[in-house]
Amino acid sequence: MRLAKPMLARVAPFALYIAIMASSGFLADAGLDIRWIYAVRVGGTALLLWYFSGDYHELTWSKKLDINHVLIAVFAGLLVFVLWISLNQDWMMFGKSAGYDPRMANGELNHWMVIIRLAGAALVVPVMEELFWRSFIMRWLDAADFIPVSYTHLDVYKRQILSSVCVSPRKPFTCAQPVMPGFTLWRIM
Repeated sequence: MRLAKPMLARVAPFALYIAIMASSGFLADAGLDIRWIYAVRVGGTALLLWYFSGDYHELTWSKKLDINHVLIAVFAGLLVFVLWISLNQDWMMFGKSAGYDPRMANGELNHWMVIIRLAGAALVVPVMEELFWRSFIMRWLDAADFIPVSYTHLDVYKRQILSSVCVSPRKPFTCAQPVMPGFTLWRIM
């Protein structure tokens, strides 16, 4: 099956990111440093996003933006941020993660690892996820020819279900139900 370019542009970066993430355990078992595997994952995803950048018409600046949109977006972003960083109590966890340690063997901070991790988490991953989940999947659920589908005409139940699915890859060991209203508000805006 050959994917149409609009679909490929939104699926390929996500698929590469997930494929490398899924193989990270095997690569780590082969002796590769998991922290540098993240750099390859984010770098490859960023290259695909750049390659397909001309196909992301939804990322162009809207002249319809007004102060109300800005205030709602800032409020929703702050709400999600506060919920996201505070939902880490033990009762919400299904397991423990070793986390990301950017220190070298001698205990010094590896500045490149910090820069790569922050750039990936703040610039690459959010764009890649939004293009896959919101730009592609959310609209594709309404119509196979998803490009003309407007975000404002999507079914609220589909938004809620998809928002729940969107959260699970971010914190796979955390109960995410308490943040669903915030994510729904964030995703539908």
